[in-house]
Amino acid sequence: MKKDKYVGVLMVIHVILLGIILVISCSKKKSTEPEEPSGGEIIWEKLYGGSELDEGYSVKQTSDGGFIIAGYTYSFGNGESDVYVIKTDSEGNELWTQTYGGGLEDEGYSIAITSDGGYIIAGRAESFGNGYSDVYVLRLDSNGDTVWTRVYGTVAIDWGSSVTLTDDGGFIISGALSSYNHRDLYLLKFDANGDTIWSRTYHYSGYEEGTSIQQVEDGGYIVSGYASIPGTGDHDIYLLRTDENGDSLWTKTFGGSEWDEGHEVIQTTDGGFIIIGEWESNDNTDVCLIKVDGSGNEIWTKTYGGSEGDYGYSVRQTADGGYILAARTFSFGEGNGDIYIIKTDANGDTIWTQTYGGDSYDNAFSICETSDAKYVVVGYNGSKGAGSYDVWFLKIEP
Repeated sequence: MKKDKYVGVLMVIHVILLGIILVISCSKKKSTEPEEPSGGEIIWEKLYGGSELDEGYSVKQTSDGGFIIAGYTYSFGNGESDVYVIKTDSEGNELWTQTYGGGLEDEGYSIAITSDGGYIIAGRAESFGNGYSDVYVLRLDSNGDTVWTRVYGTVAIDWGSSVTLTDDGGFIISGALSSYNHRDLYLLKFDANGDTIWSRTYHYSGYEEGTSIQQVEDGGYIVSGYASIPGTGDHDIYLLRTDENGDSLWTKTFGGSEWDEGHEVIQTTDGGFIIIGEWESNDNTDVCLIKVDGSGNEIWTKTYGGSEGDYGYSVRQTADGGYILAARTFSFGEGNGDIYIIKTDANGDTIWTQTYGGDSYDNAFSICETSDAKYVVVGYNGSKGAGSYDVWFLKIEP
């Protein structure tokens, strides 16, 4: 009897000790797990458009604290689609909109702010020019009124993907010129009046495009895009460094045996470059971020995404030395493609991610850091709004 009582006491003590151990163990596990990083909460969001398809492709902050957006609209204008420009105040409230184009499809893909407070836009035009589609350049004043327009191209399909200001007061555009069996990466340098100074094409074996361009510190240019190069993949991410006359200094390709594309490149504070795009392997596509030095040598490559397709479109270096990425995800979120924002540190390691969207098609094409250290993102929203797609403009927390 005493033995049974003794055993019972030991069992009670054992249970109590086990409970204490479990509590301590759980407490240690909880305290050592880092809190989930947070960021990207929506400050405000705006939709612009009509009853048809409207998309925003490029956004910049203006000197008055507001924003300028370029894209295209099927809801308004003269033709099937027109270049669509929206000026907003600092809260995203529409101040004015303008459309530009003719009776066919005309679209704006990139906008830059000129030294006099006006704007320069690059895109494509079917309504004007020599071919099915031509590079379309519009110079606007600060109110969106047309100063001049230019079209450049062949008899086939051509377009301008990116425009940036140059130190001499002119502009430079990257894009593509096509023939019936290939497409060339195209650079076009022109003066402040839209007169051509020089143009260059860069051809390999198939289809190439210059998706973005930036002037670098020494006066030359860095161009991102994609290229079909024998012995590599279907498409490879392509990086082109030129001098001030467009002559090639070096080229680099990145990718595997499948379809890879670079969508934007910027120069970083260390004199190197960062490229965003997508990288396909094993029939799965991920957002990719590639850091290179000033000679184009790879320092690191990071990929982001899940089990479905994820695509990177825009990148900016942030004040903390890291990066903010605008992308589209089919792996996460609510529907058939959502906006996918990724904040990284200087090494490309993820700090936080956020998705935005509904049960339909949503996408982001451009992101920038604002003067108050927040971010704005532009793209389109198919989940809510007046039309099939509306221009979607969001301001988010860092």
